[in-house]
Amino acid sequence: MLTGLPTLAVLAAVVTFLVLSAGTVCSCPNAMVTGTVRGTLVASGGPAGTPNRPVAGAVYFVTGGGPSSGTTTKAPGTFSITLRTGRYRVEGRSPSVGSGAGFPCSGGPVTVRPSATVTLVVVCPIK
Repeated sequence: MLTGLPTLAVLAAVVTFLVLSAGTVCSCPNAMVTGTVRGTLVASGGPAGTPNRPVAGAVYFVTGGGPSSGTTTKAPGTFSITLRTGRYRVEGRSPSVGSGAGFPCSGGPVTVRPSATVTLVVVCPIK
């Protein structure tokens, strides 16, 4: 067994490494890894030449067979939500479009990646 100052220095270095690495990101399989989805809920359509316009409403993110997460829009029609990584179907609705029932608005599928931000537009078609 080694004794003396060199052994103490090695021990101090190991302890320092362990303390400093304690706050690093865990690659544990059960760790919750998230990303962010930001975007705008818009109404699209109407008389010829009518531009897309932001609307109030709600946007939902549905996984295949899993629970959905959702958020409401802020003015003017913007939203931001943090989700677990994965692929989601994007749906929405707005009281400004149709009867406000059902989910007539779509943003298509979106893939949320770790620590990344995805930006999308959720469109509510006006017929």
